[in-house]
Amino acid sequence: MIIDICTFYDILCHEFIPNEYVLGKVLSITDEGTEGWEGFEDAYQIALVKIESGADAGDVETLEYRSSSIGFGQIALREGETLILVKTTDAQGQISYSILDRF
Repeated sequence: MIIDICTFYDILCHEFIPNEYVLGKVLSITDEGTEGWEGFEDAYQIALVKIESGADAGDVETLEYRSSSIGFGQIALREGETLILVKTTDAQGQISYSILDRF
């Protein structure tokens, strides 16, 4: 097994930054479809989401939402929906958001 020394160093030597939970609102769905092989497809959506709380309130992020295509119609994101997002900061200070759940 090869260990990336830079990543290992970053983990050991940088301060741990905890996740932050914020609210977001779906402004629009810009793309959606399925990927994979027949019987093993994942449904996806690309959404523009406005951050509604926290330090980045007002910012708009492009987020990807994925799920098994089975029953995706019932859980697909909808415009205007409020979401719970996880804000993650990596060891290099890079910020990313991911969709955790609906609010």
